[in-house]
Amino acid sequence: MISKSASTDESPSMIRTVIVEDNETALERYVSLIMNEHEIDCLAGYPTAEKMLERLEEDLPDVILMDIELPGISGTEATAKVKAILPSTDVLMLTHFSDEDSVFKSLCAGATGYIVKGDPGLADRIRESRSGAPMSPMIARMVRDEITRARRKSQEAELTTREKEILMGLADGLSEKRISDNLFISPHTLHQHCKNIYRKLHVHTQAQAVAKAIRENML
Repeated sequence: MISKSASTDESPSMIRTVIVEDNETALERYVSLIMNEHEIDCLAGYPTAEKMLERLEEDLPDVILMDIELPGISGTEATAKVKAILPSTDVLMLTHFSDEDSVFKSLCAGATGYIVKGDPGLADRIRESRSGAPMSPMIARMVRDEITRARRKSQEAELTTREKEILMGLADGLSEKRISDNLFISPHTLHQHCKNIYRKLHVHTQAQAVAKAIRENML
């Protein structure tokens, strides 16, 4: 753990910052970078989220730089815990370009944004988080892509009226021939509908399809 006592001449406008990073070399580099900034006060650096959380209400940071991949409690889990205790604290995730899924989960947990490891503009990102700057283009794209994926998945899972009728017949224990006769469709058409149902529900059998449809109130 790296820590220092608060300066006696600390200005109220100073951005109180804590860093959570399990790589000791990286942690020391981040602390060094921040300590050279007049507007940013580095309160402490912690190797684990657990240690940071132990002192959270003593440090009372404005900003936390949080590594996503931490031993023990993950950065995403820790972010949710921080926001539950100190809602006004901004959490910026320290990550790599390949961590988009983890970053999005952290944003959902309450993170303000993220910083790509090695970004020379570390101090600027911290200031932006406190200035109410709009969502960065990269985060906006990430959120938009995730919403698109969620909408597509929802549309794929939506059953048609005919598919629901077939599922109802299966739930009532009717044979495929009886269902075909009742709905005035050919056995081939029924099989095509069943294949679509299985695909949408991500199942492989009639029993699984009926069980999932009932469990998720699709019928």
